[in-house]
Amino acid sequence: MAHYQAGEINGKEAFSAKGYTGQSVTVIPELDLIVTTTTNWKYIVVNSGDPTAKFINDYISEYITPAVNE
Repeated sequence: MAHYQAGEINGKEAFSAKGYTGQSVTVIPELDLIVTTTTNWKYIVVNSGDPTAKFINDYISEYITPAVNE
C-alpha cells in the first residue's frame, strides 16, 4: 500500500510517496531535488509506525540536503 505525505525537511517544503518495503520518492522543489530509495525495511530498526519513513527522512535531512545547499 502506497501513501503520500507533505511536510518539511530542513525547513524546505517536501512531498513524499512511500511504497512497499521502503520504496519512496521525495521531492524538494526549492532545491530542484528528487530522491528515490529502495530498501529492505526488515533491517531498519526505528520506533515508528512506518519503519522506513523516519530513517529515509533523517538521511535526506542529515546528508543529502546539506550537500545540495553547498
